Amino acid sequence: PHIESAKLDALSAQSDLVVMTSLYVHLLDQFSWGMISPEDARKAAGKFLSDFGIDIDLLGCPENASPMDRLLISYKLGLMRLL
Repeated sequence: PHIESAKLDALSAQSDLVVMTSLYVHLLDQFSWGMISPEDARKAAGKFLSDFGIDIDLLGCPENASPMDRLLISYKLGLMRLL
């Protein structure tokens, strides 16, 4: 199999990563429903990502991205770094 595919399979087998991804998606839902502010969502996302050694402020999201897009991009780039 492709190397990235094998790495992704290995990541998906890590139950803590699966749990954190589920919690991150729930955070995004709460943000999109207006239950939490963009700043609170960013802080919580930063805590989640830092548990995996990913600094949300160093991921290089585009300055003009919406708060939701920044959260999505941060998670996606963080996962890519794990691969």
